[in-house]
Amino acid sequence: MTNSTLLNEQEYAVENWFAAQDFDAPVSSNVGAWNLPFQRWFRFKEAYSPAFVMDAIAACNYQVEHLLDPFGGSGTTAITARMKGLSSTSIEVNPFLADVIRTKVKPIPPALFAESCRILIDGIRVVQGDYRSIEGAPRTLVEPGVGGRFVFSRETYAALRALYRRIRLLEGDEQRLARILLGSILADCSNVTINGKGRRYRHNWQARKITRADVFERFNAAVARAVEDLTAFNGDLCSQHLVYTDDARSRLKTISSADLAIFSPPYPNSFDYTDVYNLQLWMLGYLRSRTDNRNLRTRTLRSHVQIGWPEIRATQLAPSLKEVADALMDCRESLWNRNIPEMVLGYFADLKTVLYSLHRILPPTGKVVAVVGDSQYGGVLIDTAGILAEIGERCGYDVQANCEIRAMRASPQHGGGFELSESALTLSRRQGDSVS
Repeated sequence: MTNSTLLNEQEYAVENWFAAQDFDAPVSSNVGAWNLPFQRWFRFKEAYSPAFVMDAIAACNYQVEHLLDPFGGSGTTAITARMKGLSSTSIEVNPFLADVIRTKVKPIPPALFAESCRILIDGIRVVQGDYRSIEGAPRTLVEPGVGGRFVFSRETYAALRALYRRIRLLEGDEQRLARILLGSILADCSNVTINGKGRRYRHNWQARKITRADVFERFNAAVARAVEDLTAFNGDLCSQHLVYTDDARSRLKTISSADLAIFSPPYPNSFDYTDVYNLQLWMLGYLRSRTDNRNLRTRTLRSHVQIGWPEIRATQLAPSLKEVADALMDCRESLWNRNIPEMVLGYFADLKTVLYSLHRILPPTGKVVAVVGDSQYGGVLIDTAGILAEIGERCGYDVQANCEIRAMRASPQHGGGFELSESALTLSRRQGDSVS
């Protein structure tokens, strides 16, 4: 096969990758891209689609060669950049998610990976009776759990731990990908379901039985999907992709340039998204103690109340935010958590830090495109896009667009109706402006 034939096959595969998206699905949801190669390795719902990234690039009136995502998440920005032959830089504080991104942008020889995984499985002759819960992990992780509730049965847990021990014998990129694929089957092998608000026990979970054979079958199926995707898209990358496991607020200070920033930060909904990935973080060795867990929480954006945050002066951020803060202070005692006012102020202070850094990194008239969501506490609406637009103007940007993408459901204590908005905010860097 000639190099030109191989190149044509790769180009055809890339075209098919983009065309395979469900363009009728909301661009702020990854549902329409669930079955795309690479995206199907670990299913994310709370993520924007590759179509959103392509639309953002197409809307730029200048050449885009390098994308920057300070909240890398599912890696949609990075994998879309790879498919378009662009370079990317991703920052993701969650170490499991950072590795998900790395696996999507790093070519791995598919035949070698398939053989390594075959040897890995064949090497598990006996599943040791390792039923001990991981130190520092939730006590409900393994049977008998707490109060009769547990995430994994003893047999399931032992099989998963056996796979993890064997995966640790692999090296480099192969170990990382095998670990991610093991992480992709954890929820399906458990007694719980997981969504953007955490996990809950399945209906009639007590009758659910996942055997050792079931665990290995699911893992083999995940490996087969990955090998299929690696085979179809295994050409040499003509672009560079950097992935940092770090806090965006500090890491952005070390980045020198990028053409377009596309991201979706955690929403100010008082929920720590770290909890969504607790199974992966603990079962795959990313967290080894309660101290590790707390350190990770402290490095996340201030969008949650799992830990306390210091006070922030609202007047330093935006007048509209001061009105929100005053209203939250007035109803503090009726809020489900009295630290919500400080969380909201800290959240926007963090995003101001991000916008300030991006202003230095982007070229003149360079753009920031962010998907953000509203929240509501005590009847006080947090208009995230509107407040962030005002902060952006203070950071040297012009607001090019503030468009609602979809309506979101409020929490049950606020009626559960579709009263909140998810919006796409586009900011364009003003050349020569000072930052207030």
